[in-house]
Amino acid sequence: MTHHAWFRTHLKLLAWLQGFARAQYVFTGKVSEVTGHTWTVDVDRVWKGADKLAARVRLLDVYKDMDCEFYFEPGRAHLFFAIVAKGSRYVYYQPEVCNWTNALRSKRVASPHGAIWLEDLIVEDYGPGEPPRGEDPWKRRSAPDPGDRE
Repeated sequence: MTHHAWFRTHLKLLAWLQGFARAQYVFTGKVSEVTGHTWTVDVDRVWKGADKLAARVRLLDVYKDMDCEFYFEPGRAHLFFAIVAKGSRYVYYQPEVCNWTNALRSKRVASPHGAIWLEDLIVEDYGPGEPPRGEDPWKRRSAPDPGDRE
């Protein structure tokens, strides 16, 4: 490997580590619904934020109609690096722009034993992840209010 190639490889690895550190939440999940510039994601595995992340989350694209706009294909699983976009009663998450959010099996990165999928590198470095454990505030929204009478 040339010095230039070695340097580029290590810069990408450093960028990946910084991206992981910046994100409040790192998780995989499948896009189950698209409404305008929001996506509903069924969360599978979580590496950061499992105690607060619910099994179903809403992502908000604050970059809609800009060069950084996201596109997530319904039914496809993705790896998300996200932060809280709106922290009201009903939380929205925002994929971090210029970060490593991608469809699964779409981004290869350097590892000590060659190029591997990004999500495989996360498993190697941080373990298999865990299921989300947070409460879903959106479930309360759709449930009838016990104080309401018909």
